[in-house]
Amino acid sequence: MDEHVAGCADCYEVFSETVQFGLEEGDAAGVRPAGAAEAAPAAAARRRAFALASLATAAVLVLAAGVWLSRSRPDGGSDSLVAALAEAMGTRRFVEPRVTGGFRHGRLVTLRSGDAPQGLDAQSPAVLAAVARIREEAEGDTSPEALGALGVTYLVSGDAGAAVKALQAAVAQKPDDARLLSDLAAAYLVRAAQGDEPADIPQALEAAERAIALPDAPAEAYFNRALALERLHLLDAARTAWEEYLQRDSSSGWADEARQRLGALPRERRSSVEEDRARVRAALEGGRAAVDALAEQSPAILREHWTNELLPAWAEAHLTGRADARTQRERLALLGDALTRATGDALASDTARALTEAGRAAASPDPVRAQAAGFRALQEARRLHDVQEPSCEAFRAAERGLRAGGSPYALWLRQQVVDTCLLRSDPTSALAILDLLGRDARAGRYLEL
Repeated sequence: MDEHVAGCADCYEVFSETVQFGLEEGDAAGVRPAGAAEAAPAAAARRRAFALASLATAAVLVLAAGVWLSRSRPDGGSDSLVAALAEAMGTRRFVEPRVTGGFRHGRLVTLRSGDAPQGLDAQSPAVLAAVARIREEAEGDTSPEALGALGVTYLVSGDAGAAVKALQAAVAQKPDDARLLSDLAAAYLVRAAQGDEPADIPQALEAAERAIALPDAPAEAYFNRALALERLHLLDAARTAWEEYLQRDSSSGWADEARQRLGALPRERRSSVEEDRARVRAALEGGRAAVDALAEQSPAILREHWTNELLPAWAEAHLTGRADARTQRERLALLGDALTRATGDALASDTARALTEAGRAAASPDPVRAQAAGFRALQEARRLHDVQEPSCEAFRAAERGLRAGGSPYALWLRQQVVDTCLLRSDPTSALAILDLLGRDARAGRYLEL
């Protein structure tokens, strides 16, 4: 069937346009969350009848050419329909991340700058028919399985925004479905690339991590996690993630790509502390563009300077009333914003912002001074820890100061308190607290926690 219709311009044009029209009719209704009211029965029936009549006309035209549109309808619900779509796609790769359902590895079609994403009109008749079946099945069906399959068709058609919405609705109903979470991660990654939405990449990482935490996590989730970490420039974490993927898939075409990506990750040359400081100083003198460039190239160097140089310098200047406190605070904001743009981790920028805009959580009458005292105490706690002296109480004092000042960095310090003071003596309680901290960290987009 594919060979005839692909080779017959008249058949393909009629078939493609008719199926596309039917799919657009279905899209007009949008993705309806569970429990939402359905469209008026008569109107919905008219739409379905018209779309089906149009598809039937296309089938008659194809039959007239001597070919039948579809061999047989697959049984087994949404999973088998997605599998049929994967079979129809063959090795044609439509997105960079992996989608569940048995899609084969292939060379990614890279569009030139300014090109619009390819839609359904660029797909084969077999793909159009498979998409039509899935969307026909999804008509009036808001089950997570149907919405998940619908999301995959939107990815095939180049509509990443609709794919995210469909998969979000599916995950909302079935939050412990590893396949849906993995596909949502893929949709976020595609939308991030299509619309230049860097905030989608941390969401992709979170969805992939949630999928991996489940016992039936598919290999696709491991692939998508590694891809998200790579895009966030977290190179060491990405390297580990690709290695973990290869432990689950060592022989497919996807595994070959994972090895290529792993080998292509740059290994940063170990530089001296003085060299790193000089690079940061040069970036600060060059302004925002230079700082952004360094954040993209070496976020670890910038984060190290932000944490171990600027934070203590600001705290000391503020507590002693020195005039350079404002300069240190502005540098903290500049570097923190650059780190957030480069990595998607909002902890540095939120912490810097709290130095001037303490949140509602602040309990101290002077929240900025409380934060400065907390960061000074943190320096002492680190010193004690480095020389292997008891540091538990020092970390606790630092955390109390930052919490009283409303600093989001108190979350990071709470984690240190649990690791230092509680993990060995009461691991059950420690793990429960770390789980709660993980939820707060995800809500705030604090990826390093």
